[in-house]
Amino acid sequence: MTRPFLPNACRALVFVLISSLSAGALAATSQPSRQTTAKTYSLLRWLQGQAKRESVLFERIPPYDRIQHFGSWINEDSPSDCYDTRAEALLRDAEPNVEVKFYRDNACKVRSGAWYDPYTNRIFKTSHSLQIDHVVPLKNAYMTGAWRWSRPARCHYANYVGNAYHLMTVHGHENMSKNSQDPSGYLPPNRAFLCEYVRSWMKIKLIWGLAVTAEEDQGIRRALQLGRCNPDEQVISEAELREQRRRAAQISAACLRQGSSAPSRTKGRVSEGTDRWADFMDLDDPELRRSLGIH
Repeated sequence: MTRPFLPNACRALVFVLISSLSAGALAATSQPSRQTTAKTYSLLRWLQGQAKRESVLFERIPPYDRIQHFGSWINEDSPSDCYDTRAEALLRDAEPNVEVKFYRDNACKVRSGAWYDPYTNRIFKTSHSLQIDHVVPLKNAYMTGAWRWSRPARCHYANYVGNAYHLMTVHGHENMSKNSQDPSGYLPPNRAFLCEYVRSWMKIKLIWGLAVTAEEDQGIRRALQLGRCNPDEQVISEAELREQRRRAAQISAACLRQGSSAPSRTKGRVSEGTDRWADFMDLDDPELRRSLGIH
């Protein structure tokens, strides 16, 4: 077989093209990847700063009253639907391959379906067996900072569905066993869930600007040991923190309609009204930035 004849000018052109393609391929393989990992903050570093920052002075806090301070479940989407926060959480957490059914005399109230409870590692099929747990309980939130907030802000916290870990669908008996205890007094019996539980606890405290007591700090660290948790996984991304603070700053209309209590002051800060509440949720707060190691 004879080789095709190429004039000198053509050969030169082919050589230039091949050389250019080879150089481009070499440059592409030799250049470092431009992909960047998402920025994250260590929750344990934040926790350490919180424990050293200040103690919570319980004797100065007005007595806690669940209904007076936080109200009850609201229907944030009224009149577009009739589901209150409990129903919304049940619908969100239901197993997708099992039909959710409602009561015949109340189409707004969930009756049955299938729900996995991570606290007990069990499946439940009737709603009356379940409660919606505030992972950081309302009383704990109140005692560690929410007592300073306005009534609409506390209502917003009590009904917050901006993520899947603030409110969780769990066995009612287990939720009652937990009551208002922090990790020093209660941990889910499902050891496989401990790492996620304390990570969610710290995230909520960070997002909502709530204090951490010394006992609470010790309980979290004990849970990390019991669960053999990887400290490198106890993090929150900057994107998640910013998004959650943005959502937490947006008090729902249903909560705003409940009105507000008299302003309460601490260190010159008033968490009263939507504008001041948005300032309170500002991620660029110098104290918060220091606790996260942001310079």
